[in-house]
Amino acid sequence: MNREYDAIVVGSGNGGLACANHLINSGKKVLLIEKHNLPGGVATSFVRGRFEFEVSLHELCDIGSLSNPGSVRQMLNNFGVNINFYQVPDTFRLISYFKDGRKIDATMPTGRNNFINAMEKYAPNNYQQMNTLFDLCEEIKQAVDYSSYHGVNDKLYFLKHFPNFVRCSSYSVNQVLSSLNLTQDAIDILGTYWSYLGIDCDHLSFMHYAIMFYLYVEKNAYIPQYTSHEITLALADSFIKSGGDLYYHTTCEKVLFNENKKVIGIKTNQGDFYSKNVIMNVNPSLVYASMIKEEIIPLRETKLANARTFSSRPFVVYLGLNKSYKELGIKDYTILFPSTTQSNEEYNLMKEISTNNYGIAICPNVVNESASEKGTCIITITTMFTSNCWSKINIKEYDQIKRDYAKKLISLFEEKANVHIKEYIEEIDISTPWTYFRYASTPEGAAYGYETKDWDSILGRILSYEQDNKINGLYFVGGSSIYGDGYSTAYSNGLFIARKVLNSLKEITHEKN
Repeated sequence: MNREYDAIVVGSGNGGLACANHLINSGKKVLLIEKHNLPGGVATSFVRGRFEFEVSLHELCDIGSLSNPGSVRQMLNNFGVNINFYQVPDTFRLISYFKDGRKIDATMPTGRNNFINAMEKYAPNNYQQMNTLFDLCEEIKQAVDYSSYHGVNDKLYFLKHFPNFVRCSSYSVNQVLSSLNLTQDAIDILGTYWSYLGIDCDHLSFMHYAIMFYLYVEKNAYIPQYTSHEITLALADSFIKSGGDLYYHTTCEKVLFNENKKVIGIKTNQGDFYSKNVIMNVNPSLVYASMIKEEIIPLRETKLANARTFSSRPFVVYLGLNKSYKELGIKDYTILFPSTTQSNEEYNLMKEISTNNYGIAICPNVVNESASEKGTCIITITTMFTSNCWSKINIKEYDQIKRDYAKKLISLFEEKANVHIKEYIEEIDISTPWTYFRYASTPEGAAYGYETKDWDSILGRILSYEQDNKINGLYFVGGSSIYGDGYSTAYSNGLFIARKVLNSLKEITHEKN
């Protein structure tokens, strides 16, 4: 068993897998460890009866077509991973109520022109403003792509090539959308995506929103044929075939340091492994609390971790139905049914179990009919909690409360979508924030990492990256790192950190020479 490596990656979630593969493909000696017996973290699946359920992926952006691949497909191609993807036909269907009580039932298609035309149907008099919005989102995407590879030190370059990025990236979604003179109805429909990032539009950075909106609408969303677990298994296999060491059932217990407070390796249940570069696909709060001695951690890092807010805590109902989606009358892949289109109100309602009436229903069979056996279909209903309200529950009441809440979500879906599914449920499973905490060790079950809002936006994290990461040789990837939560962002973050590690290894080689 090898004990010394150029880099050690702890955790085989999306960010860890992307980072490990990039490093091994760059000719480095890499160890990837995983505490479970399978890779992926929450990017995985499970089987109940004759149904295989996707745990976390709703849709994946930045895939692109075979002829015009996006960054995620390009990454997979570079790693020799070939996945069959299905394109999601629409962005979403929104069933809710405007602030004045009017009902909105809007199905928003993909593609710039299609989306704008649909917006004119549901919220007229926004045609020019919507074109301006798309132009702005495209510029922001280009600016972020540039910064990912070149950094943001050249302010004059950004002012020249991405002036609108500089102007608006520090503002919230609602501030920018209002400044574009969009009508309130249009702003409310556009704000539907807020829950995908877990922060209401009064506090969500427009830059973060703009990238996701542009990729989903203009570049389309996709799902893999065999759930996200197909991707993580393929990435793990690619890593091994390229010469990497992947050890399952291996838990990191401590990060090891020398007398100069520089990383030298990790202590695990399988013994010690050594490297000057340790990449954690683990929440920093957990690492600082249990894996590093207090005197090692810079005061700024402790303050930063304590100042951040844990993001959304998912609750998911997995349903296997003995009727096809066509028999049930389901036509949409994604149906969002918040109680209101006002994201700040909804965010506050989602702080408590009793007031949270928000839901997102996904039916993968609409896109991939082979997602389950013929004559059946799968529906998952997801909500998020914006506080640690599940910690207040007495353990004796836990099972009953989660079942009652699952019934509530099912009833809300039936009412809003006007479909009947209860009598056709063959399999049901429920995950709460504590399920995510137990499986993925995410504090409070906050699978989204930290909220990327206000001062702790993605832009702020990028600009302060060198200042914030002061533990020599320690890096973080995944939902708690600089790009926040999401599959494509986790991949991007993994590649970003891999490049940082490669630069560090070059500097070490230069010093030796």
